[in-house]
Amino acid sequence: MIELFKSNPIIPIVITLIAYIISYAIYIKTKLPILTPLVTSAILVGFSLYFMNIPYSVYNESGGKFINALVGPATVVLALPICRNLPILKANLPVILISIAIGSAIGIVGIFIMSKLFGISDNILLSLLPKSVTTAIAVDIAESIGGIKSIAVLSVVLSGITGAIVAPFICKIFKIKSPLAIGLGIGTSSHALGTSKAIEMGETEGAMSGLAIGLAGALTVVLLPILYRLLIIIWR
Repeated sequence: MIELFKSNPIIPIVITLIAYIISYAIYIKTKLPILTPLVTSAILVGFSLYFMNIPYSVYNESGGKFINALVGPATVVLALPICRNLPILKANLPVILISIAIGSAIGIVGIFIMSKLFGISDNILLSLLPKSVTTAIAVDIAESIGGIKSIAVLSVVLSGITGAIVAPFICKIFKIKSPLAIGLGIGTSSHALGTSKAIEMGETEGAMSGLAIGLAGALTVVLLPILYRLLIIIWR
């Protein structure tokens, strides 16, 4: 079986696609954030490899690397929500940029302080810092600053699930009714998983959340290295 995997990269690709299709169908049926395809498809692939006695390294070197190669192009797609919402972006540009920048900065500072207080090692801290941006960007950021890719992915998933679950309650408790504010807040803090909930809350909320994903990712790429260096200096 291992030799079959090594010689036929299409096999792991097909297994991954089937796992995602099944996971997506489950998510659409249940609408539960915790059953996001990003989580359930990974579990299904993991179980498949386990029962076939295929090491992850074999899976990754065969067809997995081709799937990983699509992460970069997938990041470019984040420009679509920005293009589709250009009129709203132009009309509210200062508010949108300031809101997303502050939200992104608070997320970074909060993770840094909590990690230091709980004595978390630096490589784990660096993996957690980009938790609020979408997976494609978070992985690149984490790797570029010395973080661990797998932990970065896990932190992104947990951040998205948490945001999708608690966002409606936070809006209700604090009586946040502005569709613009709701969408920007969810998209900035909990990326695509949160955006799925924002779409359920309203069309404008979903559009603003989708817009925030791309802008938050771009701003985090710039802000994170600067803030991290400043925080290191201040913490000392």
